[in-house]
Amino acid sequence: MANITNIGKFVKHLEKNKSKIAFLQLTGKMEDYLVKEYIYFICQDNSYFVYSNYGKKGELRRDICLLQRMKDGIFIRAFIEAKYLRNIHRDRVDYNAKDEIKSVMKSLKKQLEKYPNEKRHGEFVVKLKSKKRYVYGLVFASYVAKTKKEKKDMDKDFFNKIRSDSKNLKFKNHDSVSAALTSVYENEYVKRFGEVFYVTLKIGLWVVDENV
Repeated sequence: MANITNIGKFVKHLEKNKSKIAFLQLTGKMEDYLVKEYIYFICQDNSYFVYSNYGKKGELRRDICLLQRMKDGIFIRAFIEAKYLRNIHRDRVDYNAKDEIKSVMKSLKKQLEKYPNEKRHGEFVVKLKSKKRYVYGLVFASYVAKTKKEKKDMDKDFFNKIRSDSKNLKFKNHDSVSAALTSVYENEYVKRFGEVFYVTLKIGLWVVDENV
């Protein structure tokens, strides 16, 4: 059965397609595409099924509702919300998107508030696997640079800002006291109209804990 809190295998799944994914990072926001990749990955062994952008009228629509068939029916076992952080818009290295990071992460924090009680969401009863009733945040961080110098400055700027903001907003991994990002690939070479770009993708699976 897939372990939703261990993203290592998902990282390997994405890494196999790094040339395609890195190219697509130049075309625009990739959140929906990467969510679909996660859904396909998590459902491969038929232990789970997923509804995306799911919820009835008046409910918060969840990016990912993880469904599992149990002895007494089909239940929602986890909620996962996705966010895509990036340093630029599309392939425009002069079109800064870093100023959006904090507002996007604030939005994610609100979405990751602990699920209050087991009840229905849409047509399904909620029986979360997480004893702490965590809602998980699947975070994708995309960095695109045009020179190797920009690549060297990456951790000092973009990812350090993510780390700092995640700490201030009380994000963490489900089993640790900080919010980590795992590298899928770094410095992937992509060429477009004769221009060279160096593309990085990292991901994390976070929760919010006000005790951090």
